[in-house]
Amino acid sequence: GSLKVLWVTFQIISSVSWNLDIKFPDLFNRMLSLLSFLSLEILSLECFQNNSPQDRYYSTVYVWCLIPMILAFGIICIGIIRLIFQTKSDVFSEHVWILLLLSYLVLPPVAMKQLQGLDCIPFSHDDSSYLRVDTSIDCNSDSYQSFKIINML
Repeated sequence: GSLKVLWVTFQIISSVSWNLDIKFPDLFNRMLSLLSFLSLEILSLECFQNNSPQDRYYSTVYVWCLIPMILAFGIICIGIIRLIFQTKSDVFSEHVWILLLLSYLVLPPVAMKQLQGLDCIPFSHDDSSYLRVDTSIDCNSDSYQSFKIINML
């Protein structure tokens, strides 16, 4: 129970600075840096991609969204296979628990990636806007508009 509270608290606190653009005190920032491995930000695809920066960012968001779905599909398939050979109530409850744990662990970082992909900074002097997390991406471009629709799904 205590670990769940710590996990959720860390996820909320780490997202507050990005969402509200708040600068925490240096000591608190260092503590968050030490705990940053908990945010599951270990997936970096840049070394595997040779395309444009915007395509790299879009691909990263897509992969972050697909990995939990693939894992969930694998858990369901294993559960179905186990249902054939074991008693149904134990297998079903075990796999539901694993699916809930997966959603509990991956929902905050995946939602953060998706929301970061929707946060554009508008510039009033020329009506342009750029993605806050990657300013090389023009939010008015056709490729970003397509990405935004897919990201919101």
